[in-house]
Amino acid sequence: MKTFYSVKFKTQILQEYLNGPLNSNEVAEKYDVPAPTVQAWGRWVKVHGFENLQPSVKKRFYSIELASKVLEYLETGAITVKEIADAVDVPQDMIYKWDRQFKQGGIKEVRRHLKGESQMKNAKKNNSSKRKKSASERRIAELEAELSDAKMDIAILKKLPPRLENSQTEKRPK
Repeated sequence: MKTFYSVKFKTQILQEYLNGPLNSNEVAEKYDVPAPTVQAWGRWVKVHGFENLQPSVKKRFYSIELASKVLEYLETGAITVKEIADAVDVPQDMIYKWDRQFKQGGIKEVRRHLKGESQMKNAKKNNSSKRKKSASERRIAELEAELSDAKMDIAILKKLPPRLENSQTEKRPK
């Protein structure tokens, strides 16, 4: 069964469901989509229209390094959750979730809930023949991490009050 559906596919299903002779169960069976999903899409389209039909969001996996960096910036209080989310391209609700988990049990609790950590370890054990990342791919990943760190640093620096030391408003001795 598919977990990611394009707008075109959803539109096709909904046209058949809303305008055709088939009910949601029959359309769902025909396209191998859960009936409650078809019904939910139908309710959405009736309220918001076809033009606001969005593609499903793919599940993303986040590293513990990213989560800890986000929590570190959140702890400073100098930057809002929205600004952090925009800087690192992580949904705000995910940041709030990490914060709750961190308050409950520290970074170990966050790590425990990060999906993909244990799955990735198992995949590495089971797939020893899997192609290793090339040097350029590793370098790109490092640069992307540095870029997201720099974005957060800039956002924090913008929020900090200006320092008055050596300002141009001070009189200089002649």
